[in-house]
Amino acid sequence: FFSNFIFCQKKESAIALILGVKNFNIYVNSSGNKVKFKIQQIEEDYYELELIKKDKNRFFANLNCVLCNEKNKFGWVEIKNVEIGLRNSNNNFINIYPKPHSKYFKKTIKIHTESVIANVLDFKDNWLKVSFILEGKKTIGWLAPENQCKNFYTMCTG
Repeated sequence: FFSNFIFCQKKESAIALILGVKNFNIYVNSSGNKVKFKIQQIEEDYYELELIKKDKNRFFANLNCVLCNEKNKFGWVEIKNVEIGLRNSNNNFINIYPKPHSKYFKKTIKIHTESVIANVLDFKDNWLKVSFILEGKKTIGWLAPENQCKNFYTMCTG
């Protein structure tokens, strides 16, 4: 009976945030300067981005304002504005990988604080390539989904 059915599992998307940027643009394409939307962010709010595609300096994303009514705004955003919180749910340690898969050797980093924000550089499936500075040392690598915090208000601390 079930041999005629195909079961599909939708891949999880990479989710990132735009946090501390008060004004930013959503562009029509990946390289031009034509603005599709101008966003003026209120201080308490932030945008969640479903990352769809990457070009040299921009992500194509579906933007959703967390507290306001702006949903499903598609367009290109500058990579420099995209961030994610680091979730240190494992005794204040976080794993950073050289490639986007947990089978690769990981680098374990001790995080003394709950609120570390990283810049998002790239993505593959639901893994994010991030860059952050902690105690004066810059780290670049891939962050597994379980170590990504998408809730700016709680920073995933409880």
